[in-house]
Parts: sequence; C-alpha cells; structure tokens
Amino acid sequence: MMRMNRIYEMKWWSYACLVLCVALGVCLTACDDDAHEGEYPLPEGQGAMIIGLESRAEVTDLTLYLFGSDGTAVLCETYDNPRELASGYIPVPAGSYTLVIVANGDPADTKVEPLPEDTTIPDLVEWLKAHAADFPYMLTASEQVEVASGDIERLHLVLTDGTSGIHLSTVRLALSVPGLDLPAYTATRAGSEGKPLRCVAEVYQAGTSNRVHRRVQDCSLQSDGTFLAELSLMPGDYDLRLWADWNGGYYNTDDLGKVTVLTENYVANGETDKKDAYYATTALSIPSSPTGGVEGASVSLERPFAKYRLIATDVEAYYNLIEKGEALPPIEDLQVRVTYEGFFPTGFNVATGKPNDALNTGIHYTSVPTVAEGYDAKVNRQVGADFVLTNGEESFVNVTIQMVDTNTGEAVATVQHVKIPYKRGHLTTVTGHFLTAGKTPGGVQIDTEWGEDIVIEF
Repeated sequence: MMRMNRIYEMKWWSYACLVLCVALGVCLTACDDDAHEGEYPLPEGQGAMIIGLESRAEVTDLTLYLFGSDGTAVLCETYDNPRELASGYIPVPAGSYTLVIVANGDPADTKVEPLPEDTTIPDLVEWLKAHAADFPYMLTASEQVEVASGDIERLHLVLTDGTSGIHLSTVRLALSVPGLDLPAYTATRAGSEGKPLRCVAEVYQAGTSNRVHRRVQDCSLQSDGTFLAELSLMPGDYDLRLWADWNGGYYNTDDLGKVTVLTENYVANGETDKKDAYYATTALSIPSSPTGGVEGASVSLERPFAKYRLIATDVEAYYNLIEKGEALPPIEDLQVRVTYEGFFPTGFNVATGKPNDALNTGIHYTSVPTVAEGYDAKVNRQVGADFVLTNGEESFVNVTIQMVDTNTGEAVATVQHVKIPYKRGHLTTVTGHFLTAGKTPGGVQIDTEWGEDIVIEF
C-alpha cells in the first residue's frame, strides 16, 4: 500500500495530489462521538473537526480535501483507512468549510495525480468525472460545516458510488447571442458556419475577488437559438463573468479581467466578423440541496465593440486615370494598408465592461479591396473594416489609409489622419476617394448612424 504524506498544509502547502486505489469489499466504520471529548486543547481562534465515515465497501485508502469559504483547497491529507481518519482531530481556523472525501479499496492499483494548488471543488469534480473509468470502485462524500473558535465539530459522512457523494448543483446557462442586426455584418461569421461558441466562465464568491471556478467550454447551438453552457457549483452566492467568441485565436482570455486583443499578425476588413465576441456579467444564487440539483439561468450576451468600415467611392475615377496614361496597377493588384495612429484599445475588463489597455505601436492590418455590402461594385470598394473595443461612450480612432502596388511595393495613394468616431453597437461608415487621393478632387464623408454626417475635404 502506498501512503502519501501531507501534500500541503493550510496556506503553506505548495501543491495537492489525489490518491485513488481501486477494489471491492464491505466495511462499516464510524467515530465514537464521546471518545475525544476534552482531549485536544485548541489554539485561540481555531476549532477542529473529527470525521467518521460509513461505507458499503472496504476502504483501504482515502483522501480528504478541505476547501475554504473562497472555494479553494486549504488541506489535502491521505489516510490508510477510515479508522485512521476518525482517530484524530483536524485543527482549522474558525470559519466555513466544505470537505470532500475520495475513497477506494484495492491496494493492488494506486494512482497518484497532481492537482494545482488553487484547485477548487468544481475543478476536482471535473477531474474525477474525466477519470471515472480508471476508478470503477471510487466512493465519495461531502459536507459543509461551520467551525467555531474553540469548538470541535463531529461529522458522520456516508460514502456513495462515483462522484454522487459530492453535492454540486449543475447550472445550465442559456446564452443569447446578439443577432446580425449590426449593419454590414456578413453571413460569413464563424458562428454561421456551424462552429460551437467558445465560452470562458469565471465564477467569484459574491462581492469579492475570490475566484472559485473557471471553465472554458464549447457551447452547442440549441433548438431555441441559444447556446448551452454548464457549470458545477456548491450552494452559495456568486458573481459570474463570461466571455464568448468563435475560437479564432484573436484574443487572450487567460484572465477575464484583462482580455487582450492579439495584435501580432493583426487581421481585419474581410476577417473582421470572424473576430466577433461577446461578454456578460450576472449574479448566481445556488440554493442548498442534500443531493445537488439543476439550476437554470438565461444570460444575454452583448458585444463590447463598435464597428467601422471604409468605402472607396472612386473606382471609376481610378480607371479613368489609367485610361489617361497614369501608371497605376489594376485594382485587383492593390493591397490596402490601414494603420492606427496613436492609441488603439487592446484590453478589456469583463467585470467593468470597459477597455483597460491600449497600445500606441502602429497596429495595422492589410487586405485587398472587396465588394461593399449595399454599394454598387462598379463604383465602390470596401478597403477597410474593424471592431473597436468601447466603454459605451462615444470616442474615435485615427487611421492612415494606403493603397500599395503589390508589384512594386510602392504606395499609389495615401490618406492620413482620418478620424473615425464610434459608439458601441453602432456602425460608422467612412466613404471617400481613397484609391485616387491626391490625384482627383474629393474628400471623406462620415456616416455615424447616431449623429450628423461629417464631410472632410482633402
């Protein structure tokens, strides 16, 4: 039999591990409630637990996990059998705790699996479920307890099959994604291609910065048009933060407090709608249940963006210049380069719903002139489009727009300092002579949808 030493102890432990041994037998073990009365002097501010187990099977190895009120593990201890667990007391600072017992019976097969220091109860349950096939005789039990200073809590737990002894509630989130009502939103977005919605969920103890669970999952489209996400949580009150996208690799979502736009090899224009993303924050309240249960909640996601597009209205003028002898390439041989002047929002805090970072590094994207939705292709081309993270207030970005001959690498037209106003959930359309700037008279007209049109002469 392999016996694990204490892996980490309260806040000084550096890691946790899970020991599971598989077997079958029959045993009944409990704790004498009076055996320890008055035997253990407790330090000031501390209480203790004495734990007895009842099992239908002989248990030769078990692991105790103790989770604090913030949902993270504070103790992981391994015992040879229930009698050893019941023979001593477990001192802890006064407070609220959730304990989880994972037990097995066969000494012939022992498996050690490391778990991160910040393991939470849902993390543990997800790991156990994922490895359930490896441990067919696994037994579990759980209990929530309030430990008072100077008191010894005596607990009697019954081990049950699999993970059924861990009384988590399943929370089913019906996620509503904004429709295609943002103007100039193309049908080529990733979602319309049947891909699942990638959802990142972070769950915090209500009103605190204590994160108790994080899960990344693919959410499939349901018959009612929503996307289904699921979480497993203990009873309690929580703050939920969500980020969802189409898993295109456009964002770093390791921390929803600082979602980051990836600017290396930045893409936009024809790729813009594939970068679509959404966020939401909401409160969750999970009631106590002796066996766990299923809770449902509907969450409406919203876009954190404004959108703009750049429309060149001088296609005919461009070809007229070629007919007059200008050494210009066909439009098909042009590359468009749009460069952001000054700061461009690149970070977003889901909790506040506002950008929290920006870069002034000349972020740019390249593309080719494309057909513009709603415009006559004979005289117009779309030469740029992008999403911009917003805080809900009106703001603007400045861009430089260049037309580059892909045969020579030389710029054939440049328009600088184009100020693009934007507002969350709205489209700004900028039209102008971008193909022939400096060669024909003209300017820029800006349609913001929510305000007066703006005309800028070159």
